[in-house]
Amino acid sequence: MNPPPTLHTVQTRQDLRDFIAMPAQIYRDDPNWVRPLDAERRAHLSPANPYYRHAEVRLRIARDGQGRPVGRISTQCDTLAPRVDGRPEGHFGLIEAVNPGVMHVLLADAEAWLRERSVTRIVGPYSLSVNDESGLLVEGHGLPPRLMMNYAPEWYAGAIEAQGYTKAKDLLAMLLDLDRDLPSGAIRMAGQAGTIPGFRERPLRSEHFDEELRTIGAIFNDAWRSNWGYVPLTDDEIRHLGASLKPLVEPDLVRFVEVDGKPVGMVVALADINEALRGLHGRLWPFGWARLLWRLKVRRPAAARVILMGVSRAWQKDLRSAALVAALLVPLHQALRRRQYRKLELSWILEDNRPTLRLAELFGGVIEKRYRLYQKELS
Repeated sequence: MNPPPTLHTVQTRQDLRDFIAMPAQIYRDDPNWVRPLDAERRAHLSPANPYYRHAEVRLRIARDGQGRPVGRISTQCDTLAPRVDGRPEGHFGLIEAVNPGVMHVLLADAEAWLRERSVTRIVGPYSLSVNDESGLLVEGHGLPPRLMMNYAPEWYAGAIEAQGYTKAKDLLAMLLDLDRDLPSGAIRMAGQAGTIPGFRERPLRSEHFDEELRTIGAIFNDAWRSNWGYVPLTDDEIRHLGASLKPLVEPDLVRFVEVDGKPVGMVVALADINEALRGLHGRLWPFGWARLLWRLKVRRPAAARVILMGVSRAWQKDLRSAALVAALLVPLHQALRRRQYRKLELSWILEDNRPTLRLAELFGGVIEKRYRLYQKELS
């Protein structure tokens, strides 16, 4: 019997390189996995990430007897997370393991660290926040992940459940086939928004990018405030997200709806950069930059993903709120087709968010993948 792995906290640059590279050995024979850019992961896991200003994060590597990485996990104590018994719930994420035994050691270690901080519930996986990659892939393993979505082997779910974790919530990814014309019902619903006095729909104004970014953040925080698992995006995080994604933004794929000149809804879609990252092995040097630019600007990804969408709470109670969302999606659909995209993923959607699921179905969306968030009470 092999001895249990030893766990080490990431402290050095080499530790972080090992932490980032570790998944490559898990997925080396999986044609669907897409390795993120190492530079992007280093930035995400750096204290320069504004998330670290309201959360304590510990990164751990599991090593075998020869010192080789065999697993990893992050554990987060976020002061802005939903509260349980007056304390924020704890989170885990970025979990990878070569076998269930290593998975057990990693989770037990995360639980112990959170207990030391008087945390009574652990939820995850989050990488690092609900506003980043969320959930464990439990359906849709035969498909590559889209931009900013997780991937995992099929056995991970059973291994996590074997440690006493139960389902907290499922997140759904719905796929729209852009080669198909929009159903007439979707077009009619979008047209109903035109009956709202002062209604206007428009794309992002590139010359006012920072202002538009603040508007997106304000609508998101207002629209999602009552949703399960909500963690607000801080002003610093909104700026950081905007700086990270600005090179990918195509103005006509970001849409706003206004009433009397005030933005009350938004949708943000981005090209699925994962299609362009395949085969780069996480590196841009020496030739990765040229390959990535060619794939993004010349060959172009065939799919896009809606990463943000929301309507202000004041309008969510109005019967015409669905029309406002439809009025965002119809011009988005048209813009995507003009740019020759063929697929659009709406993700993620809470499994019990019936209004949004029904609207996605009205637009022809079908469930393609399911991600699960797990929880465990820490006695």
